[in-house]
Amino acid sequence: MAAALMAVGANAADDTVISLSGLSLSNFTYADPWSVNSSSSNKLDYNGTDNTYNSVTLTGTNLYFSYKQKSTKEGIFIVNDNNVTTNGKGFRINLSGVEAGDTIIINVGSKGKTAASFAATEGCTADANNPTLSAKSGNIAYSDLKFIATATSVIISESAGGFAITSVTIRKAESSSEGKTITAAYEYTTHCYDVNLDFTNVTDIEAYYVSELTSTQATLSKVEGIIPASTGFIVLNKNSSETTEFTVPVAAEASEGGTTNYLVGVTAETPLADGEAYILTEDGFVPTAEGTLPANRAYLKASDITGNGAKLAIVFDNATGINEVNAAAKSGKIYNLQGIEVKNADKGLFIINGKKVIK
Repeated sequence: MAAALMAVGANAADDTVISLSGLSLSNFTYADPWSVNSSSSNKLDYNGTDNTYNSVTLTGTNLYFSYKQKSTKEGIFIVNDNNVTTNGKGFRINLSGVEAGDTIIINVGSKGKTAASFAATEGCTADANNPTLSAKSGNIAYSDLKFIATATSVIISESAGGFAITSVTIRKAESSSEGKTITAAYEYTTHCYDVNLDFTNVTDIEAYYVSELTSTQATLSKVEGIIPASTGFIVLNKNSSETTEFTVPVAAEASEGGTTNYLVGVTAETPLADGEAYILTEDGFVPTAEGTLPANRAYLKASDITGNGAKLAIVFDNATGINEVNAAAKSGKIYNLQGIEVKNADKGLFIINGKKVIK
């Protein structure tokens, strides 16, 4: 199924780290229906009489945990030497005082027999590259889960099993006045970054997403504004067939959802199985053998392509900027990007029947 264009990711800048190691229960603020467990001074019991969320706050921070249950649960919130552990599903991690565009990084592991499952509930979206946590009954394998703030308060919910958490990091988004330098190799390349990129006033390059797929071609649609972080896209280098560096403004915020995009972006090296993906080459999108996709690139899922053909030609749904040759092109003639008629479309980008086509 196609992914939606949405804001998932953030920029590595100044980090604020809230550590949950080396603490005791005295570092937390809580009230009824929370109470100290009778047999252990580092555990809290919950004695709920209704289904209202009640909080345990790390004193002096904007981080708190909330829980609701119309029952009594013993020892479900535990402060250990190196983490905070929950022994029940349904806990929420709450963080206020952030800004839209900030990345919240949670170092967490699964504590129960059922793998912990986290979801962006309010004021944030989940990074598309978040790993899946495994169920652990003994030693805990920790992973960093990333969420991008879309508001000043964030709620992240866990719905499957208990978890152990060691820290929460707030990574500030880049200012919209700053830019991201990207390298556009050849005429067209895939990209993906952990910041929102604003192409509104960029003229030297154009950005596209894959809006449609068939068994023989991928249709590209032009991005007219902001590309959300961790979103796969294609850059068309209009001025050169050589590798060139361009600076694109960074945006603090990006709109959520709305546009279908079949490109899957990655911000870290990503292993791909044989036949799992199609990658962009000078010949269009082709199936890849087993290997590793470099960071800051994008691919198509083979499962999204009917028939899994040997090659996908690239077709642009709007031949922007070449209106002067459109009428002739629609009559069957072939033009290059300079508007010069050519006899054959070998390798490269051409205007055929009024559309940009990559051969």
